[in-house]
Amino acid sequence: MDVSVQPAYFGGQLRSEEYVSVVRGTLDYSRATDHDHAVHLVQAHLLESLSGLGRTVIDFYFLRVRDAVEEYQIAGAMEALEVARQDGHIRFLGILAEGPALATLGVWQFHDGFDVILVGDDNAKQTLAPLALERRVGVIADLSFVDAEIYPRILSVSSVEDVRSIREKTGPA
Repeated sequence: MDVSVQPAYFGGQLRSEEYVSVVRGTLDYSRATDHDHAVHLVQAHLLESLSGLGRTVIDFYFLRVRDAVEEYQIAGAMEALEVARQDGHIRFLGILAEGPALATLGVWQFHDGFDVILVGDDNAKQTLAPLALERRVGVIADLSFVDAEIYPRILSVSSVEDVRSIREKTGPA
């Protein structure tokens, strides 16, 4: 369940429920002025998300890539995410191809360590799937993806009622 939009709301409403948490990171790291600034921005978002959810672990955390970024920005973001994963706060690390597929490819080619990639269109799938296969990385389709029957999907929700409705149709997460 993608709780990125309002982690505190979902955290409060679903405290006693079992669900697979999905958090899409912010793009703040792409505006960092140096390596340490990027580390701190990603750490701040992780802390905010974990606190809002009332959990110690995020099941899937996606690093969003919209445009090309500076090496120090991505290196800082990756350092913060790896430390969080080693400390047990992130179970699976993903990369989100939010912008042009080549921007994501540019980041991903030089920074391994992702368990899954989230794609939203056929062009991203075609461009990024060969690297995913080579690196044994899972591919997840966003709701808008046309081949959703082939790939697992993440369902975005905006209320607890949405969660319950999905559970009635599909069973527990």
